[in-house]
Amino acid sequence: MASGSLLGFDLTPEQEEILSKDNKQIWNKLNLRGKISVEDYEMLTDMDQAPAADQSAHFDDEMEGPAVAKMFVNLLAELKTNEYERQLRYVSLWLRTLLVHKPDRGRHFYQASEDGEPFRVFVKMLFIQQMGEFPREIMANAAVCTSIILQNEPEYTDDEKHLNAIAQWFETNLKKFSRQKGTKYESFVESLTLALKNSLKNRRIMEILCAEGSFANNMFNFISAQSNIQILYYSGFALLLIALKNDMKQHIGSHANLCKAMITLISSAKKEKVQRIYLTVIERLLDVTIFSEMCVMYGLFPLLERLSEANFKDEDLKQLVNDVADRLRPYIRVMSSMERYRKELTTKTLEWGPVHTEMFWKKNFMYFEENEFRLIKELKELLDSQDETTKCVAAHDIGEFARLYPDGRRLVNVFGAKNKLFFLLQDDFSEEVKKQCLLATQKILVKNWQQIE
Repeated sequence: MASGSLLGFDLTPEQEEILSKDNKQIWNKLNLRGKISVEDYEMLTDMDQAPAADQSAHFDDEMEGPAVAKMFVNLLAELKTNEYERQLRYVSLWLRTLLVHKPDRGRHFYQASEDGEPFRVFVKMLFIQQMGEFPREIMANAAVCTSIILQNEPEYTDDEKHLNAIAQWFETNLKKFSRQKGTKYESFVESLTLALKNSLKNRRIMEILCAEGSFANNMFNFISAQSNIQILYYSGFALLLIALKNDMKQHIGSHANLCKAMITLISSAKKEKVQRIYLTVIERLLDVTIFSEMCVMYGLFPLLERLSEANFKDEDLKQLVNDVADRLRPYIRVMSSMERYRKELTTKTLEWGPVHTEMFWKKNFMYFEENEFRLIKELKELLDSQDETTKCVAAHDIGEFARLYPDGRRLVNVFGAKNKLFFLLQDDFSEEVKKQCLLATQKILVKNWQQIE
């Protein structure tokens, strides 16, 4: 197999070595001639020994292209069935380089599929953990190949079962690599995010991933665990593809933590391309009203003002900063403290700030009786949040209401907040959560709670 720069992207030295080996003897040893068709075997041996330009000519030909795709599918299926792991590693990387070099070759796999299920063998490779030495490499190659095939069928395919399996694979790995960090996994995670970005060009994959309602939270957790520039860039590109769809953008445009994470990345990123991709996502989401309001609450506008004075290498980025600031400006108005409090509560995510202080509560505690104490009831529900800061702030605010509002101690008990606070004190939560819950219960139980040592 010819290797090197002709294949369209930078290969690692290890990948160069894998692709440079002459496999003619291997194919003979495996007796593939009797296991795949004569046509497939001849295509394999012709291409495997050919220079990169000749391989491209085979794959790009309208008549031969589907035959090349069929050969790869049948060869991969045979190698997977018999667990020829080293050969599976080689062929999957070979196909990956050919598809990355020219993605529209992926269209041939739909023509080559006789059963209407072009992803069958690739899904089997995605769930290949039982193999020994190279499962992560094979999965990474399979994911990128799958994604390029998917992006060549941007609307729908009949292969619904395997599309669901592919979406499940992405969800599982986004969650997994929100917990596992370190350079040991960077190559695989980069392939994961590249494949996610490509796959979201397929409308059906986007719908399946967003249908459960957890995609935005999965992306927030995943992005928060990453530091690799390319991984962050691909992740932002994936979000942008959703933000570009008017009927899909609400799936990410109402998630408070994801909004904060993107603003943080724009502030802290060391590479302009990362700032640009997340600013572009934000720009596309600004017509979602709650998202624009969250951007104001989480300090995007003063950040944009600072960035407008920065010296960017990319002039387009400076223009983007100004464009986003102009679009955000109508939302920069002086909101009353209570209005800001209500807006923050709708996000289901609380953070320490000026509306969670003693001064705020002394001025505004009477407003919380509106709509039969709806805001206090919502605070009680936020004690069940998965976000520890939200638990802490909710506990603090419930304590302040109990302390300041006439009959507040009794009402907090009636609404069930006191029992939830007691539960949080007893369970295995962080010290900060327990501290805030303890302070809140003191305010509920003891009138002169400040005098407690």
